[in-house]
Amino acid sequence: GIAYRGRRAWRAAERAMLDAAPFLQMLPARGPRPERLAKARAVPKASGGMRLLQPMGKRGGLAPWKKKEKGSASIHDAALALRAECRHRPELIGAAAGGSPHTRLWLALREGVRGHGLVLDASGCYDSLDHNRVLDVCAAALQAPAYRIHGGKRATREADRGGAAARTRVITRDAVLAALRSHVRDHHCEDSEGRRFRQVRGVAQGSPVASVVCDLYYGAFERDALGAARADVTICRVVDDTFALAADAATLRGFADAYARLGPGRGVVVQPAKARATFAHPSRAPW
Repeated sequence: GIAYRGRRAWRAAERAMLDAAPFLQMLPARGPRPERLAKARAVPKASGGMRLLQPMGKRGGLAPWKKKEKGSASIHDAALALRAECRHRPELIGAAAGGSPHTRLWLALREGVRGHGLVLDASGCYDSLDHNRVLDVCAAALQAPAYRIHGGKRATREADRGGAAARTRVITRDAVLAALRSHVRDHHCEDSEGRRFRQVRGVAQGSPVASVVCDLYYGAFERDALGAARADVTICRVVDDTFALAADAATLRGFADAYARLGPGRGVVVQPAKARATFAHPSRAPW
């Protein structure tokens, strides 16, 4: 881990990280204040380095003076609608679906999957997602014409009745997509020194939609890009950490090679230093 003994050292490290971040673009100091502005904070990672968090609250970083338009959806509503679709169609999130990771691995082992294992860790998953592809994946996931928001805590498809009528409201698919487009393509943050940045790639870590968008994005990658490479592989994924089991090493080698070859074109880049395998591979450390 990393420890900073003084506020000056902490801010210097945070400033250096923000200046070097390829997914952020610094804005002019005297420009107009964006309607949505998150507070950017760098926190140390246990493995070393720093991670940028952008907590936004229930208003999604919306300025206090900006009122929500009638019939519009917040980014929190969009997150609930996307999760409703994931519950309805678990295949959307690929290897992240089907219960807790420990349960899925236990079931795989109980069913007789033996042989070899592989762990892959993608680099900066939230910060490397392509904006256009993120919006395409979300648009494909949102199939219902409208969604019911139940007390701001859960959403269902509009056709699926339920919940107390007084505490539910209906938002359209178009309103959800508009909220996602605004959030993904026009997100801004401000650091502790008052400097403002625009996110030009990826989704802010701390956004209400970050985890579900990442699951959908990686689910689409597993489904569309990997294809036959994962046919005989049992996969469990938690956000960007993938654990794979297969009966023989050759199958897992093919899966690992396909992941490393096809991933960069979609913003999915594996960190070789963090990969682990039970078989010999030139770019992966043994267990």
